[in-house]
Amino acid sequence: MIKFFRNIRKQLLAEGNTCKYLKYAIGEIVLVVIGILIALQINNWNEERKLLDKRETLISSLIEDFEYNSLENNNILLLYEKQLNIMDNYFELISNNQPKVSVDSLKAMAIAFFTFDTFIPNMTTYNEAVSSGSISLLNNKLLLQEFTKLQQEIENLKLYNEAGTYTFHNGSSWEFRKSVEPGTIYNSTYSGSTAKEIEYSDYQEIMQSPLAKNVLQNENMMIGNCYRILKKMYTCSDNILEILNKME
Repeated sequence: MIKFFRNIRKQLLAEGNTCKYLKYAIGEIVLVVIGILIALQINNWNEERKLLDKRETLISSLIEDFEYNSLENNNILLLYEKQLNIMDNYFELISNNQPKVSVDSLKAMAIAFFTFDTFIPNMTTYNEAVSSGSISLLNNKLLLQEFTKLQQEIENLKLYNEAGTYTFHNGSSWEFRKSVEPGTIYNSTYSGSTAKEIEYSDYQEIMQSPLAKNVLQNENMMIGNCYRILKKMYTCSDNILEILNKME
């Protein structure tokens, strides 16, 4: 092709037709420019296609992560609801001077105050997208706001988890538990119980002491606060899924 154009230029120069030569030269330049523009446009289309494919992959991965998060979040919410109901029943039963259930039943219920399940959502895809800058591909202000809300609630939950762990191992819960024989407060396969059988009145006296009341109320509030945070996290995850599915 280049040889073809060169031969035309030589022929025009040999004929001495300057006007035709200039027109031809301009036409050749225009063709070259058009060719360059077409090549650039094709390259832009390819880059846009790559970005679109990357965006679709990101959305698909986020949907997968948050379908898991939503399911697991709901499961632990159900556990916390059950735990809080057990606590409410325990408070009611232990306040009665006339025993309505056995001490063993109360011990089985009391373990709810000293069991602390937690939930850490899978944020791998989101964190990688933030680190690489590909999160900008989503270009959805509402979605990013929901991510921010969720991150804040995750941090709040972490604080309560840390506080709960400290209370159990070093704080008021530990002070109360070490004041009695293992197995006195609650039944557990891991308690290494050394407690003797105890009458209802004696058990009630232990569990209604100021220290015990503070511990039980504190644990109840901790679980209640975690439950409320988890509900907010669940709402955020559902909102994120709804937006992502619309974007897919």
